[in-house]
Amino acid sequence: MQDNNATVLVGAGQYLQRGLDPRESLDPLGLMLQACAAAAEDCGLGPEIWSRLDTLAVVDVFAWEAKNPARLLAERLEAKPRRELVSTVGGNTPQSLVNDISARIRSGDCSLALIAGANAVDTLKRARKAGIELDWVAGGDGRAEVFGDSRLGSSDVENNHSLYLPVNIYPLFENALRAERGSSLEEHSLSMASLFARFSEVAHDNPYAWFPTARSAEEIATPAPANRRVAFPYTKYMNAVMATDQSAALLLTSVARARALGIPEEKWVFFRGGADAYESPWFMSERPSFTGCPAMRQAGEQALLRSGLTVDDIDRFDLYSCFPVAVETACRELGLREDDPRGFTVTGGLPFFGGPGNNYSTHAIATVVQNLRDAGGNALVSANGWYLTKHAIGVYSSEPGESVLAASVDENRTPHSAVATGGNGTGDGSGAGRTGVATVPSGSDHAGAREGCEDHEDVVAIAVEPEGMGRIETYTVIFARDGSPKKGIVIGRLDDGRRFLALTPSEPGLLEGLCESEAVGRRGRVTPGSPANTFVPD
Repeated sequence: MQDNNATVLVGAGQYLQRGLDPRESLDPLGLMLQACAAAAEDCGLGPEIWSRLDTLAVVDVFAWEAKNPARLLAERLEAKPRRELVSTVGGNTPQSLVNDISARIRSGDCSLALIAGANAVDTLKRARKAGIELDWVAGGDGRAEVFGDSRLGSSDVENNHSLYLPVNIYPLFENALRAERGSSLEEHSLSMASLFARFSEVAHDNPYAWFPTARSAEEIATPAPANRRVAFPYTKYMNAVMATDQSAALLLTSVARARALGIPEEKWVFFRGGADAYESPWFMSERPSFTGCPAMRQAGEQALLRSGLTVDDIDRFDLYSCFPVAVETACRELGLREDDPRGFTVTGGLPFFGGPGNNYSTHAIATVVQNLRDAGGNALVSANGWYLTKHAIGVYSSEPGESVLAASVDENRTPHSAVATGGNGTGDGSGAGRTGVATVPSGSDHAGAREGCEDHEDVVAIAVEPEGMGRIETYTVIFARDGSPKKGIVIGRLDDGRRFLALTPSEPGLLEGLCESEAVGRRGRVTPGSPANTFVPD
């Protein structure tokens, strides 16, 4: 017997805007309206669906200073939802919203929900370059609920050492992983490029991809004018591209409500289960290891448990792919081989499909909806916020499956814990533990979670004024746009065991040398500075 309270996705829409004069381009609200219109038509009801909405959520939009974007969107749709949400920053938020809303659908607190988001950074960049002032709509009455964790992703000491941009931080994870594997620089470069070449092939066939071009592993790995080195070991083709104009929207409801609305069953895609978890320690420089994500692993385990499926039952994946190490780490934590023939993207990934701000995974889920309708089976989507910090995982299926009870929630659970949520169980999908964070109630200030991240025994002490000999744990070299090395960033351990952060001298020969031979484990001297410390390799 079919579970009437199970969550089904009944509408999915995407939109891409390319190459228009910035004065003629749609703003973020206009882009979302296009995706919402596509989702409404996709479910078969068209604009009449909007009068039935009771929940409307907008994924945070980069550089859009609207007071209440959820209300702006609702008014344009002529909808009057009783619940309006706007997410915090984080690529995890689309999947986290699905997890949370699904739990509310099961509990009866939500009957029909819209999740929408947009990115207009391409228009924004071109307008600034041309000196055009954009007149994006702003305002929005009322105050939406804030969904998600609003903590900043980096600490003061990290900021002082240029560790506040993803392009500077993810290479640190990558170089640590390569050193742990014992691969040579050349071997690992080819491995990363081969992984992403498969992503580009998927983007080539995706009408919504920003860069629909298939690229070889050699092309991705080799620095060139169009593929400059960004931060060692990454070339441009290994980086998420945020300068896109893209939008996506999803419609979620229960089986009973979908049937009452007359939405055909061939439109239904079942949300089988999901889970959220945050790394503890929160700040990357305080984590004991740079090569693992226990919270991601537990989120994956809980989402699959909730779905009643195993990883072997999954037919297609979309693993968050801002950089190669995000995919490599997900494979490691989910128990997948990096050459798994099922592949790891349905869109083409953030470097090739595009990385539309926080909204990428809305596109991934929308694509999964279409794929499962066309071919059936099961799909898993992983989403990631900040620096492998916030994780959300969801499992989707063309079939409802059997009801599976959620894992119990214990306030004293271990760090990195995850809470399962979904359409086929009884969990309420909310709660935050003292030591590590799971599914996040919207509007929560996360005082308990913050306390846990600061006090947990696995937090590595950072030497504020390090001095003496030490060794490199991981590192990267940042390059200028002309391809010249600009600065080296090092995280290491002093001989007394304390961790330090430092920059290297900006000597071209030294920086090039760090890119030509393995530097993890290399010794040198660190001296304190303000605001940044200095490390000089032996």
